[in-house]
Amino acid sequence: MTDQEKIEFLAEKVMGWHKHWPHPDYSADWVDKESGHAAYADWNPLLSISDAWMVVEKINSRLLWFHIECANGVEWSAKVFTARFDGEECKHVASAETAPLAICNAAISAVGGKP
Repeated sequence: MTDQEKIEFLAEKVMGWHKHWPHPDYSADWVDKESGHAAYADWNPLLSISDAWMVVEKINSRLLWFHIECANGVEWSAKVFTARFDGEECKHVASAETAPLAICNAAISAVGGKP
């Protein structure tokens, strides 16, 4: 997936947004499907930790949870777990040079995509 494809996948499949063009001369906005309110035109969880954290919060609302760490001081790891009665189970793991990219790749994998 290209970076733009990852952003669109996360916005649509994880956040539940769709693109809306208010006017042909303007760039598209992401609009929340539930509320109908405009979300973010420049949302980029691949680069912004605050945008990536929105992805973490949305995934957590689906009864999944993240574990994020920088174990070796160079590479970040993000893991998505499911809660089970007999303990937690790690479902998806992604590593990247930055925390936002590791978060995004693990989230894409958790909702059925291939980063």
